[in-house]
Amino acid sequence: MLDLIRRMRPDVTHLEEQQHGSGRVRHLLVTGGDGVARPCVLRRAPRRELALYESVLAPGATGAPALLGALALGAADEAWLLLEALPERFPDFGDPVQVAACYCHLAAIHTHGRAAPPEGPWAIAAHEIRETLEALPDVAHLAARAAEQLTGEPTLVHGDYHRWNLLLVDGQIRVLDWEHASFAPPIWDLVLLAPEEPGWDGAPRGALATHALQTYHEAGPYARLPWDPFLHRQTLARLFVAARWHLTHRARAAALPSGGFRDQIAAYAESELDRVRQLKGRL
Repeated sequence: MLDLIRRMRPDVTHLEEQQHGSGRVRHLLVTGGDGVARPCVLRRAPRRELALYESVLAPGATGAPALLGALALGAADEAWLLLEALPERFPDFGDPVQVAACYCHLAAIHTHGRAAPPEGPWAIAAHEIRETLEALPDVAHLAARAAEQLTGEPTLVHGDYHRWNLLLVDGQIRVLDWEHASFAPPIWDLVLLAPEEPGWDGAPRGALATHALQTYHEAGPYARLPWDPFLHRQTLARLFVAARWHLTHRARAAALPSGGFRDQIAAYAESELDRVRQLKGRL
């Protein structure tokens, strides 16, 4: 492993594995030429994540860990990333102050990301949104509207913005795991916020979900869009995500042999279809 690290950072003189990790993530103590041992994380990641670190993921603007070294893996579409290690202190999504801080930070990421997106087919395409919704008769009439409102004006979106990817470090919000990041309308980072549902423990729930949306709306790129149209757009995005999950798991269940696992996947697909119908009723 020392040889791998030295290909990224020739000044490294010593390293120690702090805890046993998976094949894709390792926690290391790396000593450089200055003799200082620094905690680092070695991650195997998609090549496009490396492209983002090299172009737009400035720690001061996005809260991403600092990139300390990188190595592309030949013909594979992957790379090794050597990142600064950050102390694990997750925000409390039962605290309105911390919720507001996290979603103000998300607004800042989206504002920063609007400046200079790198080239590449990052955004969710309008035809994907249309084809997904047209595949479900209950919501086919919403396909054109969703394709229009959920595309255009792309910015940097994290793609998996929830509590377990956020850290509080010295009073600042830091953001981990950018492997699902893309350039798309910022509404896609808000699809986990569901004020009217029990929600997921990785996102604010109930009134705190509304608080997160209001905080983001006031500080982010949708500030000029009135509140009701903003909520309408967020609901359309949630509808598309639920429809895509339904179709994905329906196809997966159909390809499996009969049995308990197939039944579980089919039940999940039906639960997502129920969510599609619930969201349709709010549009």
